[in-house]
Amino acid sequence: MRGDLGPAEPLVKLFEEAGIKVRRTEGDGSVELPGGVRLGLADGETSFEHPDEEVVSFDLALDYAAASRIVLSAREGIAPEALAEAVGLFQALGKKVSVIGDVPGMIVARTVAMLADLAADAVDRGVATAEDVDTAMRLGVNYPVGPLEWAGKVGHARVRDLLGELHTRYPTGRYAPSLATARRGCAEEGRDSR
Repeated sequence: MRGDLGPAEPLVKLFEEAGIKVRRTEGDGSVELPGGVRLGLADGETSFEHPDEEVVSFDLALDYAAASRIVLSAREGIAPEALAEAVGLFQALGKKVSVIGDVPGMIVARTVAMLADLAADAVDRGVATAEDVDTAMRLGVNYPVGPLEWAGKVGHARVRDLLGELHTRYPTGRYAPSLATARRGCAEEGRDSR
């Protein structure tokens, strides 16, 4: 799990406002529930990579306060009470919860990362401006924000890293981050991408 909640950080405040006590795990910034279950934002890893821990991943949302549904993923064989605790946490926030298999990148995070990568590549190649791409996706496909704006909210480095993790698991080239995404991620971190 990545070292912070990044764009899911507002969840901590939502938990506090609902009177739900959670603890931040030292070292990785994930959320730990009273029963010891660790919650982390989908990052391209799978829960089975943490066999000695009760880890549940949750999917990306543009606005966690407004989201009506949260998708969770856990490894096969997780203790039923651990998964129930994670489901109950989000239900206490008034969210509907869907549980899917242990899928790297889950659904929304994977889709946003792929769209942001393709959009960054198109802009880098001079096909369109970033504003044009985002406008086209908002108005033409009815997305709440364009893929580059969403990547800015999520973090270009997070998009790059999620795609890198997916590419490791599925080395077909489909998920390999473009040079444009790699450059944006490195620039965000203040590093040279050469």
